[in-house]
Amino acid sequence: MREWINLFESSSQRYEDGTTPYFHGTFASFDGVPNNPKKSGIYGRGIYFSKHAKFARGFGENVYEYRVTGIIADETVFNQAILDARDQGFKAHSAYIKATELLIDRGIA
Repeated sequence: MREWINLFESSSQRYEDGTTPYFHGTFASFDGVPNNPKKSGIYGRGIYFSKHAKFARGFGENVYEYRVTGIIADETVFNQAILDARDQGFKAHSAYIKATELLIDRGIA
């Protein structure tokens, strides 16, 4: 679901089914859903979304709106995965990469 975004619109908007829209900011231009990230972000390779269009705009001039379904790794879930990675001996950036792998293993993508 791609549509033009009013970057100053409230992030409290909701779809008819009660779900919240998420935004992805990028310098890339594409149709559909991004599914093959070329670079690794701070939390490892993946596609990052925000509930705030203005925040997503900081990652690129093209901002896309998506309805994200499934389990979403919010800050609390991701921080727990980082702690689990550190308990396994991973440090610094390696802990972020391992946390991402742990979330995937747990069915959270």
